[in-house]
This record gives sequence, C-alpha cells and structure tokens, in this order.
Amino acid sequence: METRRAETAEEREAIARLTYDIYVDEMGWDDIGDRERRTVTFPDDASARFVYATDEGKVVGAIRVQLGADGPFTAETEQTYDLGRFAGVAAPAEMAVLTRLMARPEHRAGFVPFALMAAAAELAVRQGVQLFFCDCQPHLLNLYTKVGFRTYARCFSHPIVGLMIPLVAAPLDVEHQRRIGSPFLALAEQHHRPSPIPALLDQLLATGEATTRISGQDEAARWVAEYEQACRQTERRVGLFDGMPQETIARILDRGSILDCRAGDRIIRKGVADRTLYVILQGTVEIRVGEQVTDVATRGDVIGEIAYLMQAPRTANVYAATDDVRIVSLREKALAELREGNPDVAARLFENLSRILCQKLVSLHRRHLV
Repeated sequence: METRRAETAEEREAIARLTYDIYVDEMGWDDIGDRERRTVTFPDDASARFVYATDEGKVVGAIRVQLGADGPFTAETEQTYDLGRFAGVAAPAEMAVLTRLMARPEHRAGFVPFALMAAAAELAVRQGVQLFFCDCQPHLLNLYTKVGFRTYARCFSHPIVGLMIPLVAAPLDVEHQRRIGSPFLALAEQHHRPSPIPALLDQLLATGEATTRISGQDEAARWVAEYEQACRQTERRVGLFDGMPQETIARILDRGSILDCRAGDRIIRKGVADRTLYVILQGTVEIRVGEQVTDVATRGDVIGEIAYLMQAPRTANVYAATDDVRIVSLREKALAELREGNPDVAARLFENLSRILCQKLVSLHRRHLV
C-alpha cells in the first residue's frame, strides 16, 4: 500500500469514482453524484488538493485537503467550522480543512485511514499550516481524537450526512500529541518550531460549548443514573441497560459522545448505512417517513435500534423536534466487542432492545386503533 498526491485529471477522476462507490453505493446517499459516469464531485473540489492510497494499483482510500494559502475558504466552510472564531489563533494561510476521509470496507480497520491522515498532515504542514479543521460522524469521534483532534462546538446537522462534530487540531503541538499517545507524534517533533498557537488554542477551547465524550467508571455511572431517571419518568419503563453490571455498562459507554441538538437538526437519515444507537436524555425527536411524522421519542427512549438489529440501512429520518435535545451515541463497534467478549451480558442487552422495540410497536398499534 502506498499514498500519493493527486496531480492529474485521471487521478482525480479515480478518486471521484471511489467517492461514488462509498457514498452512493455503500452509504446510500442517492441524491448526489453523476450516475452515468459513477462519480461524485463538489464545486470546491477544483481548488482542493487530494491524497489517495493504492493497493496493488487500485485506489482504496482518499482524503481532501483545502489550504487557506491556496485561496479564501468558501462562505459555507467558514460558517461550518466557525473559522472566524480562530482569527486570533492563526491566520487563514495557516489553516487547512481536511474532509472526505474514506477507505474501502476491507481497508477501513487497517493502516489506510491513518496513512491518509499522515500524508495529508505532512502536505499541509510543509505549506506552513498550524491549524487543521475537520468534522466526523459521532461513531468516528474516537478515531479522530486518537490523532490529536479536539471538539470545540456543538454538533451540526449536515444536509446529506446528518449529525457531524466539528474538530480542530494543532498538528505541531508536541505536548498534546505526546500526552494522548498520538501516532503522529514523530511528525510533530520533526516539524516542530516555537509557536504561540498551541497555547492560544488551549485558551480558546477552554471557553464555549463542545461535544463531550463519556470516559471512565465514574462518568459512566453518572450518565446511567441520569438515563435511568429519564426511563422512570416515561411510560416506557424498559431501560437499555437493565440488569447489566456497572463495569460492563462503562465499557460500552467508553468514549460515547453526548450530543446537543436544536429543533430541525436531522439526527438520522433514511437509507444510509449507519448503525449507531442513540439514547435520549432530554428533549423530543420526531421519526418521519417522507414528510409524515410517524412517531415521537422522548427522554429514556432508544432510536436507531432497527438498523442496528437488522444490520440494514436506516428505515426513517429522525429530527430533533425541540431545542433542548440531548442524546448519547453508542458505537456499533463497542456493542460488537460486547457480543464477542461477554455473550451472556450481550444477550441481556439484546433482550432489553427487543422489549424496547416491542413497546414501540404496541404503542404504535394502540394509536392506530383509536
């Protein structure tokens, strides 16, 4: 496997075909792309740089790099990442936005994603970049924080993807990279130079809202207590973790994300291949098929369980209906590890999920009988 920078129109065309394979064929984003050519491109691709990975001559992954030094960021990019907030930390020419990190399924759990990140980081650092921005879906937050990215704002609703978490990183912040055990520490040490940017970034991140993660037994215990209280205050009395050991719950929750949403934010998009489970701590969400609201979910409810249990694409759109929606995302990988390592406890979790789903079906049936 090797990584390369896309220098020719043919290389960019190959990346556009990879994007179609992953975004349209695999993930179900059927409202983008050129079906005849089987390519996906976006208007601002022309001013971006691309790094891609090949395995035996086949393109297996890619990442897009937008450099502030190459020209102004679009108004959409400025707004998405709130770049103006960082004006006192770094100049636009010292910023880069990394997006569309993708790899074919057989290469996703291996070296390819990190190799692409490393190649993109080195490209940008050699151009004088000191701040990286990107975003990720909740179930990928663990991957990004492992390489040095940090949350700095609430999640936002992407019109195609759904919930996304904005992230920022100072790639040459040796102390932070060393503290988290980042695989990119060597890159930071190689290119390190004295700069006030890491300290300024720390100061900025100490203020404002940010997406947070659940980590450790104590934090998991607090979250479970809040969730159990939410369950008791609704008609649906079954809790996802009923009858499960505290240490097992903490392992499932480890690095799960707490997400705050506003009315109108799309949490789940129908048709996409995402199997993250969400549990609602507060607020109300609407389940919609087309424009019709078919159900609502509130404190203590679980959403996303059908796609998870059936290993199928999402069956409906889910939107935040109030401005105070707070949900916790549970990674499919953590639940899979539970299945493999502790099948007895996993059986209890699946029993709880089945009872929750049955309660929803009974409630829906009763409403239609009225």
